Amino acid sequence: MRRKALGSFSAAFDSSSAPRLLELAGDLEDGPVLADVLKELAKRREVKSQPVLIAKLKSPNGDVRSAAVAAI
Repeated sequence: MRRKALGSFSAAFDSSSAPRLLELAGDLEDGPVLADVLKELAKRREVKSQPVLIAKLKSPNGDVRSAAVAAI
């Protein structure tokens, strides 16, 4: 359910509102929804997401680490 909501939520972002994804990434617990947010951040290179992505390389969740590596 949360992942489906994220899909709708992120589709509505344009370049001016995309930084909200970065804020969301900082608020979510490590898991599949955060992994999806990191994948969305990877599509939006205008967002300065490097510090968050680097921090998530140490996540205990494999999906999150994988998404962070792919996004970097």
